[in-house]
Amino acid sequence: MKQFLFYASDENIFNEKLAELKEHCSKNKASSLLFHMYCGLTDKTLISKRVKTITDSFPDAAFAGVASNGEIIDGKLAKRDIIISAIVFESSLTKVYYFDNASTKAAEIGAQIKELADKTENVSAIELLFPGAGMDSMSILNKASECAPDISIFGGYPIGHDMDNDESFIITDKKIDTDTVAVI
Repeated sequence: MKQFLFYASDENIFNEKLAELKEHCSKNKASSLLFHMYCGLTDKTLISKRVKTITDSFPDAAFAGVASNGEIIDGKLAKRDIIISAIVFESSLTKVYYFDNASTKAAEIGAQIKELADKTENVSAIELLFPGAGMDSMSILNKASECAPDISIFGGYPIGHDMDNDESFIITDKKIDTDTVAVI
């Protein structure tokens, strides 16, 4: 496993780092590639542009992102920016599922997560990214926690770009949304 971690608001740095990642992937056998995007900025036009570039450049990669407050890079609190984490796996497979209408379908989503875990071989972990406060995450967790006990379930909620800003969202490969749960 190798991780690439970089800032994404500056287009030159972003493109340079994506080129380095593409070169690494072309020289090394990878079983899967997982992108996480942590947004300390709320410029949805810029966020959408970066998502499109990533998904166009790496169409088979798994992708999920969140609004955040307190991005960390190189062990330090980052300047307010968009941080990209790209993890290249040599033997693990990753997949992202998005469940819309989370505020009204929490129990149903939990059951679907459990069903996915039950029917997928060799699941070792499930990461849950919730869209923010105001949804019934306990209904999701109660059902999802019925998965096999050896599956680690972890994750959390995004938070607005500063503690007084409650604008939180999930970023999928196709949209920015306040009512979607990402399951990795």
